[in-house]
Amino acid sequence: MEKPAVADVADWTYGARMSGRKRSGGATMDTLTELGKTIALRLEEEHHKQGWDRPATLYEIYGADVDPKLVDLIIKAERPGEDGDWVGAAFGVAPVEELDGHPADAMVGKHAQHEETLGVVLITEGWNYPQDVLEQLARGEISPDQIPSPSTHPRRVEVRLATAVFRDGTQTTVWRTRGEESKVWDEHARLQGRVMRALRRYLRMESAGLPAAPPRRLLAHTLARAGVTLANEAASINIMGSEARNNLIQLLTEISPHIAALGEDINPAVYQMLSTPLGMPGLLLAPALYRDSWDGYYEDVRRNVDAYLEAAPENRQTQAWQEWLAWLDWADGPMLIWDMMDRMAVSEHEELEAGRSVKWFNTRLAENPAPLEITPVVNLYRTQIKALEEAAGNTD
Repeated sequence: MEKPAVADVADWTYGARMSGRKRSGGATMDTLTELGKTIALRLEEEHHKQGWDRPATLYEIYGADVDPKLVDLIIKAERPGEDGDWVGAAFGVAPVEELDGHPADAMVGKHAQHEETLGVVLITEGWNYPQDVLEQLARGEISPDQIPSPSTHPRRVEVRLATAVFRDGTQTTVWRTRGEESKVWDEHARLQGRVMRALRRYLRMESAGLPAAPPRRLLAHTLARAGVTLANEAASINIMGSEARNNLIQLLTEISPHIAALGEDINPAVYQMLSTPLGMPGLLLAPALYRDSWDGYYEDVRRNVDAYLEAAPENRQTQAWQEWLAWLDWADGPMLIWDMMDRMAVSEHEELEAGRSVKWFNTRLAENPAPLEITPVVNLYRTQIKALEEAAGNTD
């Protein structure tokens, strides 16, 4: 049975656990961690009683002095304090709504309903790799781009995640593989990724810190993926007459990868292939990514988006652009950057691999050779990617 659209567990990634004793609602971080664990276990168990294949559900956490009308459940947690006394806290929990589709997309534009909201809990189902694959990934024996995504893996397993996040950043996750008991996620790791960033933005927190990866490195990888798809797409347009097809190839050769000159008469499939995964034309990304740091990146993208829509106001009416603008208005700079990296399958440890984008580009084209007439496009992309990687210091 196929499941409805949900988040792959790949959308949740590991990061270093925060240190220190931050406070929220009068409790130490350790108390909040214990409280979050208690809440997540309790809510996940309630969901488990109702069975699998349920939509993602968002809950809010309130302090003990909140209006009782807002609260469906009071949960208490205690732990031994440093002075030998017990430290405890009690908080109220109430459901907000069921989320339709991918949780990160469904939460765009939404924020906590009340000032009293101290945290949130998201319960969602998704697909994960089998245990042996997870162990291979952890040991670095395979990389994510060498295998299918969790949702398409032939031995995928179904999981339910319950993650509690407080405004100070304290977070705890409980998960259950279908057919097994629930367990608490490794307490020495904290989850990041698209879904976690969406939860932080829901609480009006900055979504994440800026990545260490050079912007040019991301642009090189973006161009590699777009270039392969573009060459394959242009080579497969057999429904066009030979003259129209040759004209398209010539046009792509002249303007690729700077595609500001693309017009409405270009084949829609090719136009889409020249866009980022967010549906934003590549011409908006290139200027912002031709830099050595992330400073001002978000502002550049926003400025280019506004200029593009001012030049082509009809684009404002399309659903894709409305969704993109809503996301951009809701996101922050780090969220924008990490979302691009996630969707381009670029992780931090992969940034150190020399010439990764060039190698990926050459490998994919070798597996699916483009016709000779596409050679100028392929060579142009290869040159652009190599130059970017050299500028970012990522080639041999």
